Amino acid sequence: MTVRATVERNVSLDYAYVEECSHHAVETHGVDGIDISEGRTRTPVAAGCS
Repeated sequence: MTVRATVERNVSLDYAYVEECSHHAVETHGVDGIDISEGRTRTPVAAGCS
């Protein structure tokens, strides 16, 4: 497990496409403020975004 000493702030992601993932596609642990304009998943086993 990685422990982050800093927090990333105000992250933006224009587009995320995830296919056939078995776990999280976009990890947001340690992020304070995120804007994802568009996200699409295809046959995710778990969550598309976390």
